[in-house]
Amino acid sequence: MTPTALNARCEPAARGVSLPTPSRSVGAASTVHAPPHSPRPTTTNAPEDTVTTTPTTKTLADLDALDARRVELAVAANAGFLAAAPFIGRDAETVTRYIADGQLAEQLPHIERAHLWQIVQAHLREHPDLMDLDDEARERDLREHTARSSDLEERARLAVEATDYAAALQHLNDLEAHDPDRRIGPGVRIPLMREALTQRMSAADPTGS
Repeated sequence: MTPTALNARCEPAARGVSLPTPSRSVGAASTVHAPPHSPRPTTTNAPEDTVTTTPTTKTLADLDALDARRVELAVAANAGFLAAAPFIGRDAETVTRYIADGQLAEQLPHIERAHLWQIVQAHLREHPDLMDLDDEARERDLREHTARSSDLEERARLAVEATDYAAALQHLNDLEAHDPDRRIGPGVRIPLMREALTQRMSAADPTGS
C-alpha cells in the first residue's frame, strides 16, 4: 500500500461513532479493525444468558489505549439509544449486555466476555449520563467527532505533501487515538498508512539523521 492515498481528500467516515476525548496516548504499532455498528435490538427481551462476574472488577484502565477508546466510543454511541428503547430502559446491566455482546464482542474478541461486561458496566456507572443522550445529542457529537477525524486526516495529508513525514506520522497517531478504526482514502487502515510513511521517511533519509 502506498502512502499516496493521503493525497486525496476523503469524505468523513460514518463508522467509529464517538463522543469522549481519548484519555490516553496511543503507541505507533497498534492494529485496528473496522467497527461494525451494534444492531438495533429487535426483541422485547434482554439476552437470556448471563455472565457471572468475578470479585476483581476490570475497568478501562486494564485495557490498552486503543481498546479502551473503542469501549468509550461504543458506550457513548449506544447507551442513550438503548436506555430509551422499550422494555430495555435505563438499566446499566441490561444496556451493558447489548453493548458488550453486540458491537464490542466483534471488535474485541480477544477480551474475555465476563471482563468485557465488567469494563462496560464500570464505565456506565462512572458516566451514567451517557444513558440520557437523545438522538439529537448523539448526532451532534457524531458530527463533532467526524469533523475532528477529518481535520487530523487533512493535516496528515498536507504534511505528506510538504514532505514533513514526522509531522504526518504525529497526525496519524493523533487520529488513531481519537478514532482507532478510521479508514483513510479508499479504506486504508491507519497502521498501513503509518508503515508506508515510515518507509518513505527511511528512503528520504537512509542514515536516519
